[in-house]
Amino acid sequence: MPIEREEFETAPDGRMSVGSGTNADCVLSFLSDNPDKAYTIDEIHQETGVKKGSLGTVLSRLHERGLVKHRGKYWTIEDDDRLAGAAAAELAGSAVLEEDEFDKEEWLEHAPDK
Repeated sequence: MPIEREEFETAPDGRMSVGSGTNADCVLSFLSDNPDKAYTIDEIHQETGVKKGSLGTVLSRLHERGLVKHRGKYWTIEDDDRLAGAAAAELAGSAVLEEDEFDKEEWLEHAPDK
């Protein structure tokens, strides 16, 4: 599905590439479920099952995108609105409606006027 050029230009890189079920998604999910703590790579590995050899790269890329913080040997989730936007976009992109679940008339009742 195409996105607007403005969204392409302004969306954080993490929004564009953190797919559901990936190592990055697994790490972000774990860290976002525990926003009041910071973890070592060993602890993240134990909690997520992501291979330790992959975690350094995953965490570094998430850090470059501003989605996680790093200090010393510890990593934590970034407390930033971009995460909420990335999560919402991911859910919207992966949502699948069954035809019998979609009520067009009800949708039209609540749809914004253009």
